Amino acid sequence: MKRTWDWFVIILATYTFIYQPLFLVFDDVQKHFDENEAMQYLEIFVDAAFVIDMGLSFFTSYIDTRTGERITQPKLIARNYMTGEFITDLVSVLPLLLEQVLQAQIKQYDWVQSMIKIFRLMKLIRVFQVFILITNSNLSQERKGMIRAVLIVVLLFFLAHAIACLLYPSFRRFFSGVSWT
Repeated sequence: MKRTWDWFVIILATYTFIYQPLFLVFDDVQKHFDENEAMQYLEIFVDAAFVIDMGLSFFTSYIDTRTGERITQPKLIARNYMTGEFITDLVSVLPLLLEQVLQAQIKQYDWVQSMIKIFRLMKLIRVFQVFILITNSNLSQERKGMIRAVLIVVLLFFLAHAIACLLYPSFRRFFSGVSWT
């Protein structure tokens, strides 16, 4: 059950990895998103899933990297999460809370909206959990290596996508008078 949930969260993080750079940079995409109620519900669903995942992380066993054994004591699990991924997870879900509480005030300041979008990118760290899932799986070393290689290529693709989205506004301003035809 835990692995299924982890894969579900990774799929949601992948969605975030594709769309958040687009929302951050392209006003047309953000405008379409704001006008599309289904997309807004999807974003709330994704944020809610991350909040649920945060709660589950306080009770989910983990493997101690030093000893290799599975830790199931609730106090040790909570301490491990609090000293590890908790801050990153909290920062990634703060935009949801801020948008709900300060909805009217946020719309007045463009820079606050941009910062909230950037904080949403923290969810992308969840994509790296795939490597942990593969390491803990019962696959042969050859298959693990092959899957890791494919994942690295996919992550490089996503990184190129994010960089292109972030650089687009600069290039658009720099080449505004240039015709490519």
